[in-house]
Amino acid sequence: MSGGLQLGDLEWRQQEPGRRRRAHAAQLAGWAVVAALLVAGLAGLAGPGPLSTATASAPLVVVSYERFARQQGVTTLDVTVRSDPAEPQVARLWLAKDYVAGVRVRTVVPQPDSWIAVRDGVVLTFPAVHGVAAVQVTVSPQRAGLLRGALGAPDRRPAGFWQFVYP
Repeated sequence: MSGGLQLGDLEWRQQEPGRRRRAHAAQLAGWAVVAALLVAGLAGLAGPGPLSTATASAPLVVVSYERFARQQGVTTLDVTVRSDPAEPQVARLWLAKDYVAGVRVRTVVPQPDSWIAVRDGVVLTFPAVHGVAAVQVTVSPQRAGLLRGALGAPDRRPAGFWQFVYP
């Protein structure tokens, strides 16, 4: 009984090329997924990299921020605010109500001279040196998902931005 073909061997051998093609296709798909995850990770999808930071601007304001953050983690907005030419010693920064409601503000450096609640957000006032104030706002996102924000000079077009918050 050894060495001879058994019933079913012929059918199995006829199906083998198709199985090999499917196994090879599955292997290639697996390698493609691994390569895509590796490229996304190196590009900053899950940490530091070119995809992880962004910049948005509006009249009198430029903000650099991290696109990806962790819920209850710490993320920073680096904002450059120019003063209104009518008041060169004072720089005002407006933060959107929806963004402020979605985060816990941990620190604002330098300490603002005032926080004023307005209908659609909050306005922070800073002393401007040569018409410019560099402000660092450190926040902790309070919920996972897409967090949309806006900031700018009061009564001017704001700079919109988004952050994806991981759980």
